[in-house]
Amino acid sequence: MWPLSGRPRQGLLLSRAHHSAASVSITANDRRRSEAPKKRALPVQQQAKNDGRAAKKPRLTTVNSASSRSEQPSLPIVRLSNTSRFNCYSNTVVQLLRHLPHFNAALSNLPPSELCGVLQETMMGVHPDTTLLRQTVGGDFAIPQMHDAAEFLLHLLNALDSFDIEEQFAFVERPVQRCTQCEDHPVRDVQPIRELILHLHPSQYHQETFQTVVDRVQSAEVKDMPCSLPDGSTVQHQHSNHLEINFQPGQKYLIMQLNKFHLNRGEMVKRDMMVTKFSQSNQMMFGHRFRTIGAVEHLGHSPMIAHYVAWCRSDNGWFRYDDDKTPQQRARLPNGLKNIVTLVLEKF
Repeated sequence: MWPLSGRPRQGLLLSRAHHSAASVSITANDRRRSEAPKKRALPVQQQAKNDGRAAKKPRLTTVNSASSRSEQPSLPIVRLSNTSRFNCYSNTVVQLLRHLPHFNAALSNLPPSELCGVLQETMMGVHPDTTLLRQTVGGDFAIPQMHDAAEFLLHLLNALDSFDIEEQFAFVERPVQRCTQCEDHPVRDVQPIRELILHLHPSQYHQETFQTVVDRVQSAEVKDMPCSLPDGSTVQHQHSNHLEINFQPGQKYLIMQLNKFHLNRGEMVKRDMMVTKFSQSNQMMFGHRFRTIGAVEHLGHSPMIAHYVAWCRSDNGWFRYDDDKTPQQRARLPNGLKNIVTLVLEKF
């Protein structure tokens, strides 16, 4: 990574305050003269120029009237274009990250790097789209072709190479294997991961309850496996295999994949599955409470032939970010999590 000369100032995101004019006493002669206009705050471009940095005008939309505030996100709107038709997945990830306060606090404290700088600039609206971000992340993402949004999110978090960010997302998944007949109960393979994959199974009514899908993660599978006895002989015993999920004290977020895809004639296609009885504001899982603060909507029939859209929780409800279109306000996530393939939950 290459260091930057300096980070973009987060203060550029803030809209300028309106200053009220102070009343003054004037004489009769003064009344005949026009009052000089008040000095305005410098525009963003000039302010950045004075700071010694090359500036581009952020693509921000701010709220100027009280009547429109209830229909606008609590953050300034950043419009990210998709003229290449391949940026929707990376646009979606940037919009999600903009709405994660703990992540943004950690990002602002990272040592300067090329990736960190480009990501911050993109989230501020300095760049018109996410092309430069994809190129900076590199690898296959630098090529103008479709990728899975969750795949890009996980790769980006890993590329930032920060322990502070790592502990916000990583939890411990422990595959546990126990012999049901031996006294020794070995535990194997402890590894930190950043996403929880929930597999949806086909059903007659094309729906499953959220709790059913979560319970499936830790359900035990019993199968015969060899065990070594003290005398050196080997015998077949039944073994129980399941996953234990342990959240760390510093974890803030949980990335959850709803696997709605299956292999059909050599091609991954999406099942028309609904997830019912899901609480987006207070969901109990694995001994902790979560609320959903972000989601990825997948429109299309396969991961590679698709369009991705971000859903972000705001003080005023939910907002649906579809590239550079005006965000659409929604009261809640789609019923049955229709077309939702990724959830970002916050632990509280």
